[in-house]
Parts: sequence; C-alpha cells; structure tokens
Amino acid sequence: MTVPETATAPPAGAPQPVAAPAWPGRLLRAELLKLRTTRTGWITVLVAAVAVLALTVLITVTAGMTFNGQSKPSTPAPSDPGTLRTIYGLPFSIASTVALALGVLAMTGEFRYQTITPSLLAAPRRVQLVVAKIGAQVVQAVLAAAALLAVGGATAMVVLAARNYGPGLAADGVLRTIVLTFPGTAVWAVVGVGVGTLIRNQVAALVTALSWHLMVEGILVLALSAIPVGRDIAPYLPGPASSAIVTDDTTNSSVHYLPWWGGSLVLLGYGLVFAAFGLITTLRRDIS
Repeated sequence: MTVPETATAPPAGAPQPVAAPAWPGRLLRAELLKLRTTRTGWITVLVAAVAVLALTVLITVTAGMTFNGQSKPSTPAPSDPGTLRTIYGLPFSIASTVALALGVLAMTGEFRYQTITPSLLAAPRRVQLVVAKIGAQVVQAVLAAAALLAVGGATAMVVLAARNYGPGLAADGVLRTIVLTFPGTAVWAVVGVGVGTLIRNQVAALVTALSWHLMVEGILVLALSAIPVGRDIAPYLPGPASSAIVTDDTTNSSVHYLPWWGGSLVLLGYGLVFAAFGLITTLRRDIS
C-alpha cells in the first residue's frame, strides 16, 4: 500500500513558487470589463453617432444640388460612386477619431487614476498589460465602427430614398469601403494605445493625438503638396493613408492617394510602430 506524501514547506532560503500571471484570457476579460463598466466609451460613441447622423443627412441632401445661381452642382449627384463612397465612408472618418481618443484614454487613464500599480501586480510582465489593452481597444473600436456604420448607413438609405435614389451599395467600391471601416478603425485604436504608452500625461497625450489627427496633419499635407518631393511623401502620412481606404486611389487638388490596399498597409504599419515604441518605453520606465 502506497502512503501519500505529506506536503512540506520549502526549506528556508529556497525560491518560493510564484503563481502564473493571468494571461492572456483573464487580462483581456478584465480590460473588457473595464470598458463595460465605465461610461466614457458609451458616451463617446453616442456623441459620435449623433455627429454621423447629422453629417450624413447634410452630405446626402446637398449632393448634386446647385446653390446661389451656380451653373453646375458643386458635388456629384448621389448616384455617383465617388459620392456614395464619401457618404458610406463618413462613419469611418469619425470612428477613426473615436478609436484614437479612446485608445489614448485607456492607457493614460491607468497613470492618471493611479491604477497602473495594481494592474501591473496582476500582470507583472508589462508587455502583457499593453497587449491586453490593445486587444480590448480593438474590440471596442470594431463595435463602435459597427454602431456608426449602422447609423450612417440607415440614415443615408432613408435620405436617398426620399430623393428617389437607390441605396447605391452595389456602386464601385462602396461595399469595400464599408468592410474596410472595421480593420481601419481597429488600427487607429492600436495607434491610440501606442500614443498613450509613449506619453503618460493624459491631457498632453490626448491633445497631441487629436491635434495631429484633426488639424496639424492637414496643414502639413497642404504644405507638402506645394513642393514636388512633398507630393510623394504626403500619401504616406497617417491621415492620407487612412483616407485612401475610402477614396479608392483618386486624385484631388492636394493629394494623390494610395490605392486602398496601400493605405491599409501604411496605416497598419503606423499602428504597429506606435505600439512597438509604446511597449519598449513602458517596459523601461519606473512606475512609482
């Protein structure tokens, strides 16, 4: 008969067993729980949905119309594929800003509210925490994109029907624009988390990211488009690369956009670079 061994405490000075960190499922679930139980994401998406509804109505109603005695419309009619891509691509423009802002807030909030210490106690390897943040923000970005696409698409179809136009989903590039909204928005969430890991201060990180995304980059693109070499550089900035997803390699007065797949790859590259730099700096910084 075998006698079971009696558990004994390890001798003094011996290494103590360390419990494995909650990785990867538990960390991701914890981050998703934070998103479900805080109001920031819900309120931001709600405000964005109102903006999508209002702008979709404005663009769809005015498309193809003449104003102030114009001889021809300032924009093509809603039957034009380019106009339809603009209408159905509007949710992506707003969802990308939402994903960027929420990604920044997700990481910088840990430092602002001093929750970074308990978070790292649950995930001693900092790379795990950052990757979990990225995963949760990607999920949130995809859900936000779906919500904004639903609002924008439904609004566009109602207004188009009221103007005796079809929904236009079969027009060239429209369905691709809708589908690419999901990965495009997800990449902007990765960029947001990356910026948040690079810049700890929440206000500074948010102002820097949104200022660049909404204003500074537009000015830089205009400046670059004024010189021959700059015209070759401008399409590879994050904003034009993002716009290329919905503009389908068209040319306007300032930028010759990349093809949609080129813009997707460039934007993904920015997301990976920001995330990588964020991981490196977070791993090397002292928290306390």
